[in-house]
Amino acid sequence: MAKRKKQAASWRVSETLWERVEPLLPRYRKSKVGGRPRTDARPVLDGILYVLRTGCQWKEVPHPSECYRI
Repeated sequence: MAKRKKQAASWRVSETLWERVEPLLPRYRKSKVGGRPRTDARPVLDGILYVLRTGCQWKEVPHPSECYRI
């Protein structure tokens, strides 16, 4: 039986798309007064695409650590 190759989920941002989108996103400096640290933009975009693709509620979006990245 032939092994099936894992495919990335359809809502995942591909490397080629990310290379085109990343320069369009603002760069943030670290805050001098503290506060919550900013998260990476790529998992956020993955989450937005997941909600748009599946139509689920925001609270149902899987945590990035529960998903695999190829």
